Amino acid sequence: MPFAERRVTMKKILALIFAFTMCISAFSCEEKKQNDDTPDEVSGDVAETPEVSEIPDTGDTAVENSFREYAESDFTEITVPLNYTEDPAPVALYQLDIPDYDFGERLAPCKTSDDPSEFDPFDPKRFHGYSWIDENGVEHKPESTYMKVLDVPEKGIITGAVYNDGKVYITVSYDNFCIGCHEWSIYAYDINTTEMKEVYRYSDYQRDSSYGAWIDPYIEDGHIVFSSYLADDDKCIVYSIDLETGEEKQLYESSDYVYMSDGVDKVLFCDAASAEGKRDKVELTLKEYDFTTGELKTITENEETKMYNVAASDLTAYIRKPLDSRKCELVTGHYSVKTGVTNASIVYASDKKAIIVTEGDVRVLHTYDFEKMEHYITEIGKTIGQFISYGENVIFSQNSEHSDVYYIVPELGRAMTVAKDIDHDIMKRSGDTVTFNQMKNDTLYLDVDESAQRGYYRPVEVFWLGGGEE
Repeated sequence: MPFAERRVTMKKILALIFAFTMCISAFSCEEKKQNDDTPDEVSGDVAETPEVSEIPDTGDTAVENSFREYAESDFTEITVPLNYTEDPAPVALYQLDIPDYDFGERLAPCKTSDDPSEFDPFDPKRFHGYSWIDENGVEHKPESTYMKVLDVPEKGIITGAVYNDGKVYITVSYDNFCIGCHEWSIYAYDINTTEMKEVYRYSDYQRDSSYGAWIDPYIEDGHIVFSSYLADDDKCIVYSIDLETGEEKQLYESSDYVYMSDGVDKVLFCDAASAEGKRDKVELTLKEYDFTTGELKTITENEETKMYNVAASDLTAYIRKPLDSRKCELVTGHYSVKTGVTNASIVYASDKKAIIVTEGDVRVLHTYDFEKMEHYITEIGKTIGQFISYGENVIFSQNSEHSDVYYIVPELGRAMTVAKDIDHDIMKRSGDTVTFNQMKNDTLYLDVDESAQRGYYRPVEVFWLGGGEE
């Protein structure tokens, strides 16, 4: 599928799902079971986009001379049953109602471009005469409301919120019906002073943002990180904006969609191209940008694999499945582990231990302790839930609707309660904490007679974790 068509899907349909499915796989096999200051209430200047400067790729690899290789048989296997308790977790959950704030309205630049039909979601040239047949056998073709309201500004709607270092960064979109997202802003809400300030504005139809209405910003080490598609060059570029100076830098570019994963003081860029002439195989390229050093490091490049997954915790890590193997390998710059599982996602990796979770009907945590050389197997059960590390342990959410959130210590088999019955979106890392939103189903209208509408989930509360571990 051409990149220009694929970005339609990214914005309007798959962005939320793609972000939630942290493990991307060219194909998957059914896994055989292995012996295997919080406030209660809340009450702009616009930063222009400076010229873009590029960050050079150092070309360094992550392999050290002390690289260690482990096999499954090197560890003593211990099965640890999981015990759900009502005991409070050794972390605190903070909550803030997202302020009811009028962000005004704007006319997106795509509507005033030379050819607005290029961004029309019902353009027959793009959808090849798409139509549907109702229960009476009558064929219907979509009528473009978008082309009738090119002079109608859109009200700003909140699409995401992220807590970071005493502020809540709120994403506001002003372009919610066309292809791409060409008009959006980031506002910073100071939870101590209750000041709301616009810290970045994006307004560009030639550099089409694949940011979309569904994706929260990546806020890392005082920077916003987002990707854009350049239609004329048919490539995806990742940019960062310094929240203090407004300086914009180009961090990475690719001819394919770039998947991003953030960790403390760093962000990963991952793209996978189909391996030429090899069905269900991909060529994986993984880069790490470190904000403290300003370096872009190559973790792996054009590596052929049958599946992959990436994560940044204490160590940058990725999952690969070699072409001659059915089993996954966990790889960091310090070691690799040939696991006994066929499909997995990374939860945590450090020099002391690594945690992965299997994908499939039954989710299982596998914890590898490199000091005791023990492998703990903790069955979670049937769930589509999300797992993310906090410290050396695991935050687990059962699913996104009416979900209970737990703090799990895999070696002890203890699951302690963090929150109960929350309809939340994607849990994500933000600096040294984990943050997520409480969502509410709402309807978005394009024009005054409500002839164009769509449903969307609106963030109404933002949560974040704090406190140490016992």
